[in-house]
Amino acid sequence: MDDRVHMAFIKQIDQKRYEEVIGNIKTLSLFNL
Repeated sequence: MDDRVHMAFIKQIDQKRYEEVIGNIKTLSLFNL
Protein backbone atom coordinates (compact mmCIF):
# COMPACT_ATOMS: atom_id res chain seq x y z
CA MET A 1 0.00 0.00 0.00
CA ASP A 2 1.19 3.51 -0.78
CA ASP A 3 2.42 5.34 2.32
CA ARG A 4 0.24 8.38 1.71
CA VAL A 5 -2.83 6.21 1.33
CA HIS A 6 -1.85 4.34 4.46
CA MET A 7 -1.39 7.56 6.45
CA ALA A 8 -4.77 8.88 5.28
CA PHE A 9 -6.35 5.58 6.30
CA ILE A 10 -4.75 5.76 9.76
CA LYS A 11 -5.85 9.37 10.19
CA GLN A 12 -9.42 8.42 9.33
CA ILE A 13 -9.40 5.60 11.90
CA ASP A 14 -7.72 7.83 14.49
CA GLN A 15 -10.44 10.46 14.00
CA LYS A 16 -13.20 7.94 14.65
CA ARG A 17 -11.38 6.44 17.62
CA TYR A 18 -10.66 9.94 18.97
CA GLU A 19 -14.35 10.79 18.85
CA GLU A 20 -15.20 7.53 20.62
CA VAL A 21 -12.57 8.16 23.28
CA ILE A 22 -13.84 11.71 23.86
CA GLY A 23 -17.37 10.34 24.22
CA ASN A 24 -16.14 7.73 26.71
CA ILE A 25 -14.20 10.32 28.72
CA LYS A 26 -17.29 12.56 28.91
CA THR A 27 -19.37 9.59 30.06
CA LEU A 28 -16.77 8.53 32.61
CA SER A 29 -16.38 12.05 33.96
CA LEU A 30 -20.15 12.14 34.52
CA PHE A 31 -19.87 8.98 36.62
CA ASN A 32 -16.84 10.31 38.52
CA LEU A 33 -18.56 13.51 39.61
